[in-house]
Amino acid sequence: MKKDDLLYFLRLVIGLLMGVVSGFLSSSFPWFLIGILGILAYGATIPLSIRLVVEDTSAKKRSAIINGIGTY
Repeated sequence: MKKDDLLYFLRLVIGLLMGVVSGFLSSSFPWFLIGILGILAYGATIPLSIRLVVEDTSAKKRSAIINGIGTY
């Protein structure tokens, strides 16, 4: 499983959990609290995706240097 597949799966699971939680809490909490909770839950995946992109870029540069192509 590649990193992109794992990231997609994590976002899918978080989205499903957000739907279940918002459906469960919609009768007892105001809508803006549910929105804040959703933003926090989705925002937790953003640093992960940024870190994966940075790791991927550095790996490409490293392989380019090793192969003698140079940096890009």
